Amino acid sequence: MTMPLLEGLDGVEKMSKSLNNYIGITESPNEIFGKIMSISDPLMFRYFELLTDVSSSQVSQWKQDIQKNTINPKDLKVQLAKLIVSDFWSEDDGKKAALEFDRIFKQKEQPKDMQEIELKSSAVPLIDLIIEQNILPSRGEVKRLIRQGGLYLDGQRVEDIGQILDIGSNEEITLKVGKRKFFKLIAEKQSKE
Repeated sequence: MTMPLLEGLDGVEKMSKSLNNYIGITESPNEIFGKIMSISDPLMFRYFELLTDVSSSQVSQWKQDIQKNTINPKDLKVQLAKLIVSDFWSEDDGKKAALEFDRIFKQKEQPKDMQEIELKSSAVPLIDLIIEQNILPSRGEVKRLIRQGGLYLDGQRVEDIGQILDIGSNEEITLKVGKRKFFKLIAEKQSKE
């Protein structure tokens, strides 16, 4: 018996952690939701067929509806993302992830829950911080992301590869890495002796 292979987020290669085109079932609901929203429209139908209980006739109908412009593909992708999050987490988590996605990408707000990173010194090279915190796997990857305009500090695009973070004692800075990763950078709290 043979089973079809599930293509990864790129829509070309099979889904694989080593190719970094995968959706991990242990990832947070928001991460799963965001990754599904990033797939192409044709790949969305493949995911409906292989990952949900939606009937083939319904998927065929949706394809026709998209060709007739009677349904927005984004609405179907939201439905797909909710279904998949619900399968691995819960229906409530699927709804919350949809609301959070809209809040971040439609309303351009910051996520409610961001991982906090405490800075131990007031002047830290941004690349070093990102590598030390395992946000990205290599210095080359960080440099590539900066060159492509994918790193932001408090909403401002980082353009300097040698950017130094200088954060005051009561300050917080939001670091955005790519489209979906947000971190709150805070100064290390000084202990009073």
